[in-house]
Amino acid sequence: MRPTHAYPSSSGGGTTAYLALLTLVALVAVVIASVAYYEARQPRACTPCVNGTQGPAGRNGTDGQDGTVNVTINNLSNDTLVNQSFYNATSFAIFITITENETIYSLPGPPGPPGLNGTGAPGFNGSTGAPGAPGTAGANGSTGAPGPPGADGPPGLNGTGAPGFNGSTGAPGPPGTAGTPGATGAPGPPGAAGPPGPTGEAGPPGANGTDAFLDYADFYALMAPDNPSVVAPGRDVEFPNDGPAKPATAITRVSATEFQLGPKNAIYEVAFFVTVQEMGQLVLTLNSVEQPTTVTGRDNGKDYIEATLLIQTTDDSQLLTVRNPAAASGSLTITPSAGGTSPVSAHLTIIQLFSP
Repeated sequence: MRPTHAYPSSSGGGTTAYLALLTLVALVAVVIASVAYYEARQPRACTPCVNGTQGPAGRNGTDGQDGTVNVTINNLSNDTLVNQSFYNATSFAIFITITENETIYSLPGPPGPPGLNGTGAPGFNGSTGAPGAPGTAGANGSTGAPGPPGADGPPGLNGTGAPGFNGSTGAPGPPGTAGTPGATGAPGPPGAAGPPGPTGEAGPPGANGTDAFLDYADFYALMAPDNPSVVAPGRDVEFPNDGPAKPATAITRVSATEFQLGPKNAIYEVAFFVTVQEMGQLVLTLNSVEQPTTVTGRDNGKDYIEATLLIQTTDDSQLLTVRNPAAASGSLTITPSAGGTSPVSAHLTIIQLFSP
């Protein structure tokens, strides 16, 4: 709708004011019509509101009554009013032609009543629109994590082609880890003896060892002057001189014929030899008791009687002697200077081998 109204124009500056006023009136009318149209289509408020279950979409209702905009122009020159109504006034333009030099005052009319809500059935759905143009390709996403290894495929068929040429020898691989030691083999046969090595330097002297014997002592006689008389049966040979002995020895001479031994059950090695002129025998005694296992002798003259044997004491501090047995058939003469001019010796050597 495009209404046009002609009015007498007035001369001078009134024209500008008249145009401005008409423009203002037109703008106010447009605003009022827009507000009324908007409020007529708003849902009614409730206090308080409780949302019910959403029903199916209703059909579009019939269009409501067009709103009305009234424009009133008061012509003060002839006291006339010009009224104009605009229907469906959501968009319109007003054209006013000035023909006379008149001053026009215009007041906005009251807002029209809101249109009734439509009650028509919902309209049918429109046809599907044409597909839109494809959008631009998005940026590539980041690379995903590797998936798990797939299952092994079936073995491939054996090839039937000619053998390939041998490749060049690869670089040696790193040494493998050492294996576990094998079991010890059987000993080999002895090798041939090597030549003797050079004699090494003498080592330092070792520490002094202990004596091989627990105790020892030697007693002797020199003829002459010792044993000047014959030794009758049951009498003992004299050994009046002390020979070598262990320091602090417990084997001591009590008299020219008796020699004290040590503890009970000790074992001694006893050696003696005596040069005599007759056939005869000698025997050892312990505490004047002849020991039958110690008898020794000779059956021709001008020789010596000797013996080396072991005895065991039967008591502490027993006395040992070398005796012409009591059952002997005659006396014994100890030969002086036998075989020369020097005195001849007779010896009694006692060595302790064991001590309980």
